[in-house]
Amino acid sequence: KSCRASAAPLRAKPICRMGDAAMLLISPEQLRSPSIRTVLQQREVGLWVLDEAHCVSKWGHDFRPDYRYVSRFIKEFSGDAPAPVLCLSGIPAKVAATISASAEV
Repeated sequence: KSCRASAAPLRAKPICRMGDAAMLLISPEQLRSPSIRTVLQQREVGLWVLDEAHCVSKWGHDFRPDYRYVSRFIKEFSGDAPAPVLCLSGIPAKVAATISASAEV
């Protein structure tokens, strides 16, 4: 079971809080939301998945600036032992190195 926090916030948050969802789909912009932070603090994160990861690179972050915030959020949230991070994108291999350097996760 999964829940998308932006689709039905009033229904999704209780489902996630109760542990009934194995996956939570949220946008980088939602990581700044206090209610989303509260939901995440009540769950154990086993894997961070970042779709459209090319938005983290220097040539793509202007489109979605909050992608630059993701790595800082994960560090603050997880401390010294973050869950693995899987980055997905349809980009050339040379840009992948830029993403990796930018994310610092």
